[in-house]
Amino acid sequence: MITHILWDMDNTLLDFGKSERYAVRRALEEAGVPPVEETVALYSSINDACWKRLERGELTRQKLYTERFRLLFEALGIKKDCREIAAAYPVYLGQSAYFVPGSYELCRSLQGRYRQYIVTNGNAGTSGHRLRLSGFDRLMDGCFISEEIGADKPSPVFFQRCFARMPGACREQTVIVGDSLTSDMQGGRNAGIRCVWYNPQGKPAPAEGLFDTQIHDLHELPAWLETQ
Repeated sequence: MITHILWDMDNTLLDFGKSERYAVRRALEEAGVPPVEETVALYSSINDACWKRLERGELTRQKLYTERFRLLFEALGIKKDCREIAAAYPVYLGQSAYFVPGSYELCRSLQGRYRQYIVTNGNAGTSGHRLRLSGFDRLMDGCFISEEIGADKPSPVFFQRCFARMPGACREQTVIVGDSLTSDMQGGRNAGIRCVWYNPQGKPAPAEGLFDTQIHDLHELPAWLETQ
């Protein structure tokens, strides 16, 4: 029986892509760089690669915040200090919160039936702003942000510290729901909990058994939970 749900935030409950595009465009404009679609897409690709490096322990969080813009400016041939745009971007990112379709209504419907928590690798200030804007902070029983926890998904330490803060939780009755195979599903496996891969694009499943089931729509989750 599942009693506790750990929700990834970005691209599971909130549409990070929309917020990212808004924030990058605003930060680029402020830096005097034309916010054309090609540049925004390039940043997104670089940012994703940097977060993968963080998950593998190849990059520190503080280094990531500037490195992604240093690499962007380098790719664009811009000789400019990237620290100002690196500081502006998270401010703009925290100004928007777009729902993944049906996510808010689903979490609200699960209130009282399950204990629900956010687990995210995001920046503490930015993630907090977006959770308050969206109202998810009022639906959840708690929120665990890696910058505050002192460890990142998929590290077992991240989940150890989460469980230490969840009264009455046991791993056998806990599931993580997320879109990332490398941080959410691998993290769940490292923690010894059940894993639901949210895969709305229908990406090919890996050969490894990183998850217990996959869903293409969040509304598929309640039926699965009832069978556990």
